[in-house]
Amino acid sequence: MRKLVNQRRMTVALVMAVAAGVGLSAPASADPGNPVELVVGLAPGASADDALAAADDAGGVRVVDDAARAAGAVVAEVSARNADQAVALLRRDPGVAFVDRNHVATKADVTPNDPFWPEQWGLRKVNVPGAWGMTTGDPVTVAVLDTGVNAVSDLAGRVLPGYDFINDDANPADDEGHGTAVASVIAGRGDDGSGMAGVCWDCTILPVKVLDAKGSGDYLSIAKGIRYAADRGAKVINMSLAGSASSPLLNTAVQYATDKGSLVIAAAGNENTAVRQYPAAIPQVLSVGGSTTGDGRYSWSNYGTGWVDIAAPGCNVAQDHLDRGYVEFCGTSSATPLVAGVAALMQSRAPQVSGAYLGTVLSLSSSKLGWVRYGRINAGRAVWAVTDTAAPAVSLGVPVAGTLVHGTTTVTASATDNTGLDRVELVVNGTVAGVDRAAPYTFRWNSAAYHGIVNVAVRAVDWTGRVSTATRRFEADNRGPALTVTAPKSGSRVRKSVAVQVAASDKHGVATVALLINGKVTGTGTSFKINATKYGKRFTVRIRAYDKLGNVSYSPTYTYRR
Repeated sequence: MRKLVNQRRMTVALVMAVAAGVGLSAPASADPGNPVELVVGLAPGASADDALAAADDAGGVRVVDDAARAAGAVVAEVSARNADQAVALLRRDPGVAFVDRNHVATKADVTPNDPFWPEQWGLRKVNVPGAWGMTTGDPVTVAVLDTGVNAVSDLAGRVLPGYDFINDDANPADDEGHGTAVASVIAGRGDDGSGMAGVCWDCTILPVKVLDAKGSGDYLSIAKGIRYAADRGAKVINMSLAGSASSPLLNTAVQYATDKGSLVIAAAGNENTAVRQYPAAIPQVLSVGGSTTGDGRYSWSNYGTGWVDIAAPGCNVAQDHLDRGYVEFCGTSSATPLVAGVAALMQSRAPQVSGAYLGTVLSLSSSKLGWVRYGRINAGRAVWAVTDTAAPAVSLGVPVAGTLVHGTTTVTASATDNTGLDRVELVVNGTVAGVDRAAPYTFRWNSAAYHGIVNVAVRAVDWTGRVSTATRRFEADNRGPALTVTAPKSGSRVRKSVAVQVAASDKHGVATVALLINGKVTGTGTSFKINATKYGKRFTVRIRAYDKLGNVSYSPTYTYRR
């Protein structure tokens, strides 16, 4: 039986001492003498000087910024002790449309107070704090199929009863350390003044031991573990493990979990190769590579746009399985639980969606990279996008309606979306003819293959897969005039002259009709009399016509002998 090995063990040489808890200081009390800024909206035609005059008498109101005057407002300053009286006077003035404090907004990112947070560059890189501004999770179950999980301090209260498929018992304790490190990246308790912050603070971990004390396990144990996790309602299944052989056993287990609504996430492996690893390369699995601080690829991470779906930071802080401290945990094994934690945050925001949908949104909302299929995860974008119900807005620019298209034509589009666009497509008669992923959206469409009415659409697709389409009908003209030629039958023997009559027609007008003898233009018009004695014993005749768009057509070639 082929074995699976855990991906890149923890770097135990770097055990970091736990720092003292970090407290949050209370804000300073407001000084009643400090000035207060007011935004004063002006009624149409009102003067700021007149509007502020009465309030100025109450206590030193003065304009400090009239840059907003074009928007019908000014910023005024008044002492805090006189602010209420000034506001009341201003609101009575017919020249004042509104009065409000000049409020300050700050970014919604959450910064935890865990001592090791400054070391957790990976979570900041993928904008996990932005996701925390929306949710820190709820008891979404994440299954960790690994060496087991110990309920160390950062996981206290988060580890569910699980199973050990190595020893076939109900004690999935971690005797190697890898599984606990993985679980702490996913669900380490955050903002508690100690240790590190996991991605999903309120998630629960279902420990499923499928790897032994040496970090190895057979495919049968893995397949049993996948089915076990799915049957117990794990919305996300994390597998920081890989093997070199494909297997119908793993394929069917993954399909079983997917059909149950789970998202299966697996490490791509650490062999610095594009060779497919399993279960990561199974199509239903979300495969994860390891990215650096600069979004490059760690030299050990496997890669390939054909099978590695997304990337995530490959070195993260994790907790030791014996509660002795914290380690720098590197490898695709470390990148994978970061993705699993984000998926769990998404599930907490949208509990009704399937695992397959979570994977789609994670992929499409990623920041593009060249060495994986989609890109590096963007947690804030993904968590926002999973609840997005608005389709993009899209409109066609040029050509305008009624344009007659010919040859290569420029098509432009405008498109926006509240969470962001993945792409805009040009669709001609139902077939995608071009894709643009960055504004301004412009396509060069070769219409040469079309004639008559053509349905041209621009289709905008956002990160969640929602689609909006704008369509116009154009008439394409890429054919020359219709020709009817009256002339002696080709191959005929002629004497001194040959008479040729031409009828040429085109919906948009005929520009020229020319007579070609032996390939050279000898005249224009619709009636020709050819002096055959000038062209030897054998010569050819052909008619060429252009329409007003420049389309050309030719008659058959006539050959004559004297």
